[in-house]
Amino acid sequence: MSADDMFPRDALVKTEFYTDWAKPQGDIIRGGGGVIGRSDKTVAVIGANIPSRYGDRLEEKWLSTVRTLMPVLQQSWAIGQVFAENLVERLLLEKSSATDPALFLLSEAGEITFRNQRGVDVLASDGAVYTDLRGRLRFWEGRAQQVLSHMLKDVLRGPVHAHFRLSSQASNCAVHMTAFDPDDVPEWPLALVLGLHSPSLLVSLSFLSSNDATGQTLVEAYGLSAAQAQVALLLAEGLSLKDISEHRKTSINTVRKQVQNISQKMGLSRQTEIALTVSRHGSPR
Repeated sequence: MSADDMFPRDALVKTEFYTDWAKPQGDIIRGGGGVIGRSDKTVAVIGANIPSRYGDRLEEKWLSTVRTLMPVLQQSWAIGQVFAENLVERLLLEKSSATDPALFLLSEAGEITFRNQRGVDVLASDGAVYTDLRGRLRFWEGRAQQVLSHMLKDVLRGPVHAHFRLSSQASNCAVHMTAFDPDDVPEWPLALVLGLHSPSLLVSLSFLSSNDATGQTLVEAYGLSAAQAQVALLLAEGLSLKDISEHRKTSINTVRKQVQNISQKMGLSRQTEIALTVSRHGSPR
């Protein structure tokens, strides 16, 4: 579009911008540009102002250059969007440490600035979360919504963390909240490409199978590592140490050491006691 198509000249000359900037710079009211790309939060454009004394000739030459460049620039923008979204999702997955989680980045006001495909699917399912008319993420469960509200208030003050399970989802939905600062990714202009300007709150929802839920319970209740929780679950299934070693592709000495650590953390002395205790927390797969 030409500059006149963007902002009609008779209206432009009545503005402070024209008086304070355009006119003193040589009456730069010619030129124009175009939109390279847009997202929910950002718009990328290319444009130039040209002094009016150069007339139609230079303006048309510039606009012809823009028309030539625009397909390449738009394609580059689209590719950059995909790479940036994949980068953000990978970084968020590393922070969430969950398997196939629904990921949401929230502004200080609670508005969703990024969601992965799993997050889109979870919102469409009308399950644990929803969006209100302002595009803010909300939990159906009151306690979870209170935690979210507190976390949003604190996210700009420094690192924040919360981890809990939704009671209204039959205890199979684990929620993890933590801070994400786009400035920690200096190699990508996330503010320009995705509209991520300031520290955000990462909300991760992972929907666990009954076995995963039991493993998570062991981690939370006894301080087991994820590997130790898996060994405990396999003991509850009746596997021998040799079977567990083959199943996990580790040495039997490693399994023995893990069982010793599990016993100490759970305050138990026998493998059968570990199996019985695990079974009380839920049915193994």
